[in-house]
Amino acid sequence: MGSDRLPAGIGMTDQVAPSRERIGAVGDFRDSEVKVCSVFGRSVGVIRKGDEFFGILNVCPHRGAGVCEGVLGGTMLPSAPDTFNFGMDGFVLRCPWHKWQFDIRTGKTMNQIDDRSLKLVPVHVEDDQVYVGSETGPSSGAGEDE
Repeated sequence: MGSDRLPAGIGMTDQVAPSRERIGAVGDFRDSEVKVCSVFGRSVGVIRKGDEFFGILNVCPHRGAGVCEGVLGGTMLPSAPDTFNFGMDGFVLRCPWHKWQFDIRTGKTMNQIDDRSLKLVPVHVEDDQVYVGSETGPSSGAGEDE
């Protein structure tokens, strides 16, 4: 029953809830940059990495900052003593307030001090257009992840 409810900020037109919103053409998104868009009245960061797109609700789970205003880069990975191993370049989003780091592919925090995660939103490409929301459109049944 909870999955039937509309998230806050999503309106209804003719009693059909919109399930996706076009946010631009593929060419509007530069590689390895966060573009913040308004989707159904919610702030969402969309990140392009090559041919892949990732969507993140623009709220840090730690203290509510606009996490998508932070830096996209990499992080230090576990390594042997006296060895520095930098990796995940372009897949780590660092919150601007307290520098928490998150993997944009999973939403999980990189600092392993807390299990709070970013809220991911589906992003897909169709006919060179980028959409946020359900890929199947408003006439489908329940979503695949619900």
